[in-house]
Amino acid sequence: MHEHAIAQPTLTVRIVPPNAGAPKSILADGEIVFARDGGLLSGLKLVGFAICTDLEGEIVVRFPSRPGTNGKRPFVYLRAVDAQEPGAGGPLRRAIRQAYGEFVVAQQQSAGEADAQAEPEEAA
Repeated sequence: MHEHAIAQPTLTVRIVPPNAGAPKSILADGEIVFARDGGLLSGLKLVGFAICTDLEGEIVVRFPSRPGTNGKRPFVYLRAVDAQEPGAGGPLRRAIRQAYGEFVVAQQQSAGEADAQAEPEEAA
């Protein structure tokens, strides 16, 4: 299993492959892992972030949520403290997208190395 992480002083953004059977639009899952010395959240992780493609093919980050009731919007667990700041999650979304980009590069490099190791065997 490939993982890639971007560390911050008190947290790490971890990207992991999606679970088997996940929809094709789900590219990876994300986790926020809090440092052991991170105070109240020490040693915990927040799971449920999804890196996926939207209808236009753009890569988007979805925060952990549960379905809304009676056709209402989903209930998102991680929200801005001030409702007047709808873009408060932007830096976290950018960090998750950056970690995903590095995850993809690492996977491609790993696949390239595996292909390079397989080539001599095929020639023999």
